[in-house]
Amino acid sequence: MSARAASSLRTSSSSIFHKRYLEHSCMLTHVRLLQLHDQCTHAAQGRTLQGGYCLLYMLSGCGTLQTEASELKLPQRHAAWLQSDCAYRISSDSREPIRLVAIEWQPIGELLRQHTAVQDFESCRVIADRTGMDGLLIDTMRELERKDDYTLTMVDVLVSRLLMLALRELRGVSMKEACWDKSYGKKELVYRAVQYIDQEVDAMTELGEVSKQLGYSHSHLSHAFREEMGMSMQAYWAQRRMMRAMNRLQSGHSSITQISEYLHYRSIHAFSKAFKKATGFTPSEYQALYGSDDREGYPI
Repeated sequence: MSARAASSLRTSSSSIFHKRYLEHSCMLTHVRLLQLHDQCTHAAQGRTLQGGYCLLYMLSGCGTLQTEASELKLPQRHAAWLQSDCAYRISSDSREPIRLVAIEWQPIGELLRQHTAVQDFESCRVIADRTGMDGLLIDTMRELERKDDYTLTMVDVLVSRLLMLALRELRGVSMKEACWDKSYGKKELVYRAVQYIDQEVDAMTELGEVSKQLGYSHSHLSHAFREEMGMSMQAYWAQRRMMRAMNRLQSGHSSITQISEYLHYRSIHAFSKAFKKATGFTPSEYQALYGSDDREGYPI
């Protein structure tokens, strides 16, 4: 630990809650971690520090982000990368509050050299979360609350991964945009389908995305998948969605409604019915039995 933690994100009179996780800044491998905020509010504002940067993540709701140079929409499961010395204000686009997680840092070492590749925009850029950045933020908050002998190492790993994923998105590198080899044998094809579902389960809205991405017909891929895996591709996708739902219910950092929306169920009723069928419990029962003891009370 080092100097008292600096912070650019101010508490607004409209804040429902505003949790700051650090009393002092932390020196990690790639960054000096200045502060981590979890705020539920109708509006917030601040200015990134000179030499410091901020990643604003919209955990729930939709807002408008204003800087001196631009005005951008920040939907749910999107993040804004804010440059150094950037004044900003964000407000909800509806009567409902927004839930923001903000991580502030100063880059050092290799990250600073990589960061030069994304200096071609004035103040901020919005990126879609296609890689599970929200889970990394939630895990980081959990570790900072835990405060044991392993906390600093775990936070170092989580924050490094989070920022590297954000840098990849800023530089236009993602799994969806990668060039796929279309000449797979059957086993390799099924492996690629499994890999795609595992990595994109949060972003997928329909199963047809898998065959489209891999360049094969849906019927051919489905037949190969069932032969090799002994289950349908639909069943595997449903299984992976349930695993993500269970993890989120255990963490306690998302409401049941938010989890339903996050995993693209048609409604909370459809999610609850599918969850009950898969686990034997309703989402509320499962969260009560297996949820984290340090969770906050989020509404259903």
